[in-house]
Amino acid sequence: MAKLIGGKFLVGSIGDLRFYELNGETIVSLKGGPSAKQIKTRPSCARIRQNNLEFGAMGKLAGYIKRCMRKFSPLWYKPHYDQFNALLRQILKADTVNGIGERNLQFSNSRELLRMHQLSKTRLLDYTSIQCECKRISDISFQINVPEIQEYNHLSYPEGYDDFEYSLHAMCLPDILFDLKTGSYPQNQFLKIKPLQEIFSTNEFHNTKIEAQTRIIEMPACPNYLITAYLKLSSKSDLRLPPIHNLMFLQLV
Repeated sequence: MAKLIGGKFLVGSIGDLRFYELNGETIVSLKGGPSAKQIKTRPSCARIRQNNLEFGAMGKLAGYIKRCMRKFSPLWYKPHYDQFNALLRQILKADTVNGIGERNLQFSNSRELLRMHQLSKTRLLDYTSIQCECKRISDISFQINVPEIQEYNHLSYPEGYDDFEYSLHAMCLPDILFDLKTGSYPQNQFLKIKPLQEIFSTNEFHNTKIEAQTRIIEMPACPNYLITAYLKLSSKSDLRLPPIHNLMFLQLV
């Protein structure tokens, strides 16, 4: 119930509306915030709808990427997962052409943002100095340059550890574009994200020295390929020591 105070201020509630006095003015707000139905229909909730569209697209994209990492998915450390979502927000804000609610996740224009982004709790770069580089060649291929790898030069083992596995993996990462006709981010764009494909592994070699090499990798056409690096440290001499798993985004090409 609303009351008129001093013939000037309306205080209380009528239906979904709440009235109160602030700095000499009557303020009107919705009790408990707008309902789901009100968000969908009220003109005053347009900004909420726009933000929900964008946050929904970012959340869906992060979920697809994580699921497509398969056996590596459990390695994602929540603070780093949150940082990844913050990076997606930066990529969205980089679209200064379209308005809020219609902005694109244009990875093609922001590839450096994902470079060397840590995913696991333990930092890969704390244990190895291996630095591979990738270069785009065509719509369906890219080149990876693997340096000479010598265990005693490129690995920093914690006490008790004496064995390693290093591998590179790739997946398609499309630009996620808003469709003005449907007023949405079409589902078929997210479906282009496929499970990781291994493109290099030290398990292919049976000695401690791996010669420098260049490989040409072909994959289905995609605007961007996301390269992930994985390092596993283990102990052959003490099986009681648990393996240490390290995961990071290496590069977007």
